[in-house]
Amino acid sequence: MGDNKTPNFKIDIQSPYFLHPSDAPGVIITTIRFDGKNYELWEKAVTTALTAKNKIAFIDGTITKTEVIKRGSAGEMSAWVIVNSMITSWILNVVDPKLHTSIAYADSAQEIWENIHKRYSIPNVPKIHQLKAKIASSKQSNLEVSEFFTQLMGLWNELGNYVKQPKCTCGAAERYAKMNEEDKVHQFLMGLDDDAYSNIRSQILALDPLPSLDKIYSMVQQEENHKKVMQGREHRPENASAFAVSHFMKAGQHNGERLSCKHCGKTGHEKANCFELIGYPTGWNSRGGRSGRGRGRGSRGGGRANPGRGQRAYPGKEHVHAVQGQENNADIGTVENHRTTLSRLTEDQAQKLLSLIEAPKDTQERLSGKDDWILDSGASYHMTGDLKSLSNLCDIPSVPFSMPNGTISFANKLGSVKLNDQLVLSDVLYVPSLNCNLISIAQLIEDLCCTVTFTRKLCVIQDHTTKTLIGLGEHRRGVYFYKKRPTTKIQANHATTPDLWHRRMGHPSNQALSKLSSTISDISGNKKDLCDVCLRAKQTRLPFGFSDNKALMPFDLVHFDIWGPYYVKSFCGASYFLTILDDATRCVWVTL
Repeated sequence: MGDNKTPNFKIDIQSPYFLHPSDAPGVIITTIRFDGKNYELWEKAVTTALTAKNKIAFIDGTITKTEVIKRGSAGEMSAWVIVNSMITSWILNVVDPKLHTSIAYADSAQEIWENIHKRYSIPNVPKIHQLKAKIASSKQSNLEVSEFFTQLMGLWNELGNYVKQPKCTCGAAERYAKMNEEDKVHQFLMGLDDDAYSNIRSQILALDPLPSLDKIYSMVQQEENHKKVMQGREHRPENASAFAVSHFMKAGQHNGERLSCKHCGKTGHEKANCFELIGYPTGWNSRGGRSGRGRGRGSRGGGRANPGRGQRAYPGKEHVHAVQGQENNADIGTVENHRTTLSRLTEDQAQKLLSLIEAPKDTQERLSGKDDWILDSGASYHMTGDLKSLSNLCDIPSVPFSMPNGTISFANKLGSVKLNDQLVLSDVLYVPSLNCNLISIAQLIEDLCCTVTFTRKLCVIQDHTTKTLIGLGEHRRGVYFYKKRPTTKIQANHATTPDLWHRRMGHPSNQALSKLSSTISDISGNKKDLCDVCLRAKQTRLPFGFSDNKALMPFDLVHFDIWGPYYVKSFCGASYFLTILDDATRCVWVTL
């Protein structure tokens, strides 16, 4: 009996059978998980990982179970089983668990790999067409330049995986690569935002020779960074805005600590700024706060009422003396201009002088007026300060409101206002301290089920169903004021002949016009002249007579119809259509 022993099978570090101590069945060889839709990307990631581990031969058919059995080495067969099981675990680790049942029962890693390839690999021609279509339709939209470029690079690399550059030993390969890069340059430039990058695109296309793709990407990215810097400068907030509270330091704090007055014992101010010693500022009411509307506190400082919506509160005495390093307030601008003169006076003299000076008037035009109604998209309810304009009044519990100047006002009455026959405002709140009338857009839409459209000059209020005009607003002084429509009716020019009535009413028939003869005397007579528009627009085809004749055999009777000439010729130069109908089979042929 012959000796069947085989040489001992040895595994060195360069062998595909070698497993590192860090290799384990639970290792994740790539972060990309296959979900049934990303086969190309997943395949590339897995083959790269297996190549790095020197295990690609177990899935590409280089090392198979059949060949190992033929060699008859028990050691090699044992090593193959171990490595095959390890690779199978690695593949299953990067496949979605929903797909495990369809591939987990294969005998080898190569069989699993081939099954996945057969099921999910898309043929090259449809995939190439799909990738080229995506590249052609790629637009930057709201993406940044880096994100858009990365998106295109991914499509280009995936397309390059299917379309291989032909091998060539002459200089044609270099010219082909240059042409391919120029195509990528044009695709990248065409996808950029036209509004933001049209100038830099024109500058790049004017260069000769055209720079490389990486250089062009760098130029476009620099342009993007420059635009971001410029936009940041343009949108920098201003120091003051309408209806904003005063921007000086919060009263009553010094280095984060509450101040205490040694005269009255109250917190929030020092003795030098106590109103009981220096007098109360203009607009201070009997409750110890500033009022937006009403009488001032006459016994202390003789202040008068704050007259309008959004007017800034009078600053304290500490701002009259203009402490260095603090920003000036708009209400004491006049005092600031005379700082040198006031610095020579004592505090008592300066206070007496200021008591003789009226509070500065607001130089900006205020949104006031009892007769005007403002269309306000920020108001929660319809509000007015004019009690006479309300009808159907009723008392309600006091409802607090926060005014634009920071004060709190209360509404205790509710009514309705009729602006016109079609526009009646219901549930209008009466706010005594309000110096203007507000129409809440949200409440208007909810109550009337209407449509409100804002344009550059107008605000149009229409019925949601019929689209009829309900109300109109015009843009003035930065807001939209309700505009009263004229009540006079407009009459059309008098028509004296039936022909003129016929044209104005949309070319009705004589029968339809005769029904209006009892109402309009001018159309009692019949229209004598033929209307050319009616003849052209109302032509009808005479009905075909009933026929029961039918050919028995194909082509016994053939009908022909020719149409043309058409003023636009086809690609082949034809301008007539020929229609052929077989009477027996009813088959139709159309030819040019």
